[in-house]
Amino acid sequence: MFIATMIHINQTILIYSVTALAAVTGIIVFRKLQVFFKLLLLQVVLYLMGDRLGIKLKPDPNAWVYNVLALFETLLLFLAAQVYFNSKRSRLVLQSLFFIFLIVFFIDFFLYDIFKIIFYHAVITEGLFFSAISITILYFQFRKAKTHLDTAIIVAVIGMLIYFACSTPYLCLISYIQKFDKELNKKLFQYIVVDLAGVRYMLIAIAFFIAGRRKTLSPAN
Repeated sequence: MFIATMIHINQTILIYSVTALAAVTGIIVFRKLQVFFKLLLLQVVLYLMGDRLGIKLKPDPNAWVYNVLALFETLLLFLAAQVYFNSKRSRLVLQSLFFIFLIVFFIDFFLYDIFKIIFYHAVITEGLFFSAISITILYFQFRKAKTHLDTAIIVAVIGMLIYFACSTPYLCLISYIQKFDKELNKKLFQYIVVDLAGVRYMLIAIAFFIAGRRKTLSPAN
Protein backbone atom coordinates (compact mmCIF):
# COMPACT_ATOMS: atom_id res chain seq x y z
CA MET A 1 0.00 0.00 0.00
CA PHE A 2 2.83 2.37 0.92
CA ILE A 3 4.71 1.58 -2.31
CA ALA A 4 1.56 2.14 -4.38
CA THR A 5 1.00 5.50 -2.65
CA MET A 6 4.59 6.58 -3.31
CA ILE A 7 4.30 5.61 -7.00
CA HIS A 8 1.09 7.65 -7.25
CA ILE A 9 2.77 10.67 -5.63
CA ASN A 10 5.79 10.40 -7.92
CA GLN A 11 3.55 10.15 -10.98
CA THR A 12 1.59 13.22 -9.87
CA ILE A 13 4.78 15.22 -9.35
CA LEU A 14 6.08 14.12 -12.74
CA ILE A 15 2.87 15.12 -14.54
CA TYR A 16 2.85 18.55 -12.87
CA SER A 17 6.50 19.04 -13.74
CA VAL A 18 5.91 18.16 -17.39
CA THR A 19 2.80 20.36 -17.67
CA ALA A 20 4.56 23.25 -15.92
CA LEU A 21 7.51 22.79 -18.29
CA ALA A 22 5.18 23.07 -21.29
CA ALA A 23 3.55 26.20 -19.85
CA VAL A 24 6.87 27.87 -18.98
CA THR A 25 8.39 27.01 -22.36
CA GLY A 26 5.37 28.44 -24.15
CA ILE A 27 5.40 31.61 -22.07
CA ILE A 28 9.13 32.17 -22.70
CA VAL A 29 8.72 31.97 -26.48
CA PHE A 30 5.20 33.45 -26.51
CA ARG A 31 6.06 36.41 -28.76
CA LYS A 32 7.44 34.09 -31.42
CA LEU A 33 4.46 31.73 -31.37
CA GLN A 34 1.76 31.91 -33.99
CA VAL A 35 -1.91 31.75 -33.08
CA PHE A 36 -2.13 27.96 -33.37
CA PHE A 37 0.48 27.49 -30.63
CA LYS A 38 -0.83 30.36 -28.51
CA LEU A 39 -4.18 28.58 -28.31
CA LEU A 40 -2.40 25.37 -27.30
CA LEU A 41 -0.50 27.32 -24.66
CA LEU A 42 -3.72 28.74 -23.24
CA GLN A 43 -5.13 25.21 -23.04
CA VAL A 44 -2.00 24.01 -21.20
CA VAL A 45 -2.21 26.85 -18.67
CA LEU A 46 -5.92 26.23 -18.07
CA TYR A 47 -5.27 22.52 -17.56
CA LEU A 48 -2.46 23.25 -15.10
CA MET A 49 -4.62 25.65 -13.06
CA GLY A 50 -7.77 23.55 -13.28
CA ASP A 51 -6.11 20.29 -12.29
CA ARG A 52 -4.45 22.00 -9.35
CA LEU A 53 -7.82 23.39 -8.22
CA GLY A 54 -9.43 19.97 -8.59
CA ILE A 55 -6.84 18.37 -6.32
CA LYS A 56 -7.12 21.13 -3.72
CA LEU A 57 -10.89 20.63 -3.50
CA LYS A 58 -10.54 16.97 -2.44
CA PRO A 59 -12.26 15.34 -0.59
CA ASP A 60 -15.05 17.74 -1.57
CA PRO A 61 -16.78 17.01 -4.90
CA ASN A 62 -14.52 18.33 -7.65
CA ALA A 63 -15.90 16.78 -10.84
CA TRP A 64 -17.31 20.15 -11.88
CA VAL A 65 -13.76 21.49 -12.31
CA TYR A 66 -12.90 18.79 -14.86
CA ASN A 67 -16.25 19.14 -16.61
CA VAL A 68 -15.74 22.88 -17.10
CA LEU A 69 -12.13 22.19 -18.07
CA ALA A 70 -13.24 19.72 -20.76
CA LEU A 71 -15.62 22.31 -22.21
CA PHE A 72 -12.98 25.02 -22.53
CA GLU A 73 -10.29 22.56 -23.66
CA THR A 74 -12.52 21.41 -26.50
CA LEU A 75 -13.32 24.98 -27.51
CA LEU A 76 -9.64 25.99 -27.59
CA LEU A 77 -8.59 22.90 -29.54
CA PHE A 78 -11.32 23.45 -32.11
CA LEU A 79 -10.18 27.07 -32.49
CA ALA A 80 -6.59 25.87 -32.96
CA ALA A 81 -7.75 23.38 -35.60
CA GLN A 82 -9.62 26.12 -37.42
CA VAL A 83 -6.50 28.33 -37.40
CA TYR A 84 -4.59 25.44 -38.97
CA PHE A 85 -7.09 24.53 -41.70
CA ASN A 86 -8.18 28.15 -42.30
CA SER A 87 -10.95 27.62 -44.84
CA LYS A 88 -14.73 28.09 -45.06
CA ARG A 89 -15.27 24.34 -45.48
CA SER A 90 -13.17 23.50 -42.42
CA ARG A 91 -14.98 26.16 -40.40
CA LEU A 92 -18.33 24.59 -41.26
CA VAL A 93 -17.12 21.07 -40.40
CA LEU A 94 -15.46 22.11 -37.13
CA GLN A 95 -18.42 24.21 -36.03
CA SER A 96 -20.73 21.26 -36.71
CA LEU A 97 -18.51 18.92 -34.67
CA PHE A 98 -18.32 21.41 -31.81
CA PHE A 99 -22.10 21.76 -31.87
CA ILE A 100 -22.41 17.96 -31.58
CA PHE A 101 -20.00 18.04 -28.65
CA LEU A 102 -22.11 20.73 -26.95
CA ILE A 103 -25.25 18.61 -27.40
CA VAL A 104 -23.53 15.63 -25.76
CA PHE A 105 -22.11 17.87 -23.01
CA PHE A 106 -25.51 19.27 -22.08
CA ILE A 107 -27.14 15.83 -22.26
CA ASP A 108 -24.59 14.75 -19.65
CA PHE A 109 -25.36 17.94 -17.72
CA PHE A 110 -29.00 16.90 -17.38
CA LEU A 111 -28.21 13.22 -16.77
CA TYR A 112 -25.50 13.56 -14.12
CA ASP A 113 -24.57 15.66 -11.12
CA ILE A 114 -21.98 18.11 -12.46
CA PHE A 115 -20.32 18.31 -9.03
CA LYS A 116 -19.85 14.56 -8.53
CA ILE A 117 -19.61 12.83 -11.91
CA ILE A 118 -17.29 13.43 -14.85
CA PHE A 119 -19.23 13.91 -18.09
CA TYR A 120 -17.81 10.77 -19.70
CA HIS A 121 -19.90 10.91 -22.86
CA ALA A 122 -18.68 14.44 -23.58
CA VAL A 123 -15.07 13.50 -22.86
CA ILE A 124 -15.34 10.44 -25.12
CA THR A 125 -16.85 12.59 -27.88
CA GLU A 126 -13.97 15.04 -27.52
CA GLY A 127 -11.49 12.17 -27.74
CA LEU A 128 -13.05 10.71 -30.88
CA PHE A 129 -13.23 14.08 -32.63
CA PHE A 130 -9.67 15.10 -31.84
CA SER A 131 -8.26 11.71 -32.72
CA ALA A 132 -9.78 12.21 -36.18
CA ILE A 133 -8.71 15.87 -36.39
CA SER A 134 -5.15 15.00 -35.33
CA ILE A 135 -4.90 12.28 -37.97
CA THR A 136 -6.21 14.72 -40.59
CA ILE A 137 -3.65 17.39 -39.65
CA LEU A 138 -0.83 14.83 -39.82
CA TYR A 139 -2.13 13.69 -43.21
CA PHE A 140 -1.86 17.24 -44.57
CA GLN A 141 1.54 17.74 -42.96
CA PHE A 142 3.08 14.60 -44.42
CA ARG A 143 1.67 15.38 -47.86
CA LYS A 144 3.81 18.50 -47.98
CA ALA A 145 7.28 18.57 -49.48
CA LYS A 146 9.89 17.58 -46.92
CA THR A 147 11.36 21.07 -46.95
CA HIS A 148 8.01 22.52 -45.88
CA LEU A 149 7.19 20.13 -43.07
CA ASP A 150 6.29 22.04 -39.90
CA THR A 151 8.07 19.96 -37.28
CA ALA A 152 6.55 21.80 -34.32
CA ILE A 153 3.02 21.10 -35.52
CA ILE A 154 3.79 17.44 -36.13
CA VAL A 155 5.27 16.99 -32.65
CA ALA A 156 2.36 18.76 -30.91
CA VAL A 157 -0.30 16.89 -32.88
CA ILE A 158 1.36 13.51 -32.32
CA GLY A 159 1.21 14.27 -28.59
CA MET A 160 -2.52 14.97 -28.79
CA LEU A 161 -3.14 11.94 -30.99
CA ILE A 162 -1.35 9.62 -28.54
CA TYR A 163 -3.40 11.01 -25.66
CA PHE A 164 -6.85 11.04 -27.27
CA ALA A 165 -6.56 7.87 -29.37
CA CYS A 166 -5.12 5.78 -26.53
CA SER A 167 -7.21 7.08 -23.61
CA THR A 168 -10.62 7.17 -25.32
CA PRO A 169 -11.07 3.35 -25.55
CA TYR A 170 -10.43 3.10 -21.81
CA LEU A 171 -12.86 5.95 -21.08
CA CYS A 172 -15.53 4.07 -23.03
CA LEU A 173 -15.21 1.24 -20.48
CA ILE A 174 -14.50 3.26 -17.33
CA SER A 175 -18.04 3.04 -15.89
CA TYR A 176 -18.17 -0.70 -16.52
CA ILE A 177 -14.78 -1.31 -14.87
CA GLN A 178 -15.74 0.92 -11.93
CA LYS A 179 -18.71 -1.32 -11.12
CA PHE A 180 -16.60 -4.47 -10.86
CA ASP A 181 -13.19 -3.36 -9.61
CA LYS A 182 -12.71 0.16 -8.25
CA GLU A 183 -9.05 -0.38 -7.36
CA LEU A 184 -8.22 -1.65 -10.84
CA ASN A 185 -10.09 1.29 -12.33
CA LYS A 186 -8.07 3.73 -10.23
CA LYS A 187 -4.80 2.16 -11.38
CA LEU A 188 -5.88 2.11 -15.03
CA PHE A 189 -6.87 5.76 -14.88
CA GLN A 190 -3.49 6.66 -13.41
CA TYR A 191 -1.46 4.60 -15.86
CA ILE A 192 -3.50 5.41 -18.97
CA VAL A 193 -5.10 8.85 -18.69
CA VAL A 194 -2.65 10.55 -16.33
CA ASP A 195 0.55 9.10 -17.80
CA LEU A 196 -0.58 9.73 -21.37
CA ALA A 197 -1.29 13.34 -20.39
CA GLY A 198 2.36 13.51 -19.36
CA VAL A 199 3.44 12.28 -22.81
CA ARG A 200 1.09 14.77 -24.45
CA TYR A 201 2.40 17.80 -22.58
CA MET A 202 6.03 16.76 -22.91
CA LEU A 203 5.64 16.68 -26.70
CA ILE A 204 3.79 20.01 -26.61
CA ALA A 205 6.67 21.51 -24.58
CA ILE A 206 9.09 20.28 -27.28
CA ALA A 207 6.79 21.74 -29.96
CA PHE A 208 6.80 25.14 -28.22
CA PHE A 209 10.59 25.07 -28.10
CA ILE A 210 10.81 24.25 -31.81
CA ALA A 211 8.15 26.81 -32.74
CA GLY A 212 9.96 29.48 -30.74
CA ARG A 213 13.13 28.98 -32.77
CA ARG A 214 11.59 29.33 -36.21
CA LYS A 215 8.43 30.46 -37.95
CA THR A 216 6.01 27.56 -38.49
CA LEU A 217 2.44 26.89 -39.45
CA SER A 218 1.40 27.07 -43.02
CA PRO A 219 -2.34 26.40 -43.38
CA ALA A 220 -3.51 23.24 -45.10
CA ASN A 221 -5.07 23.70 -48.50
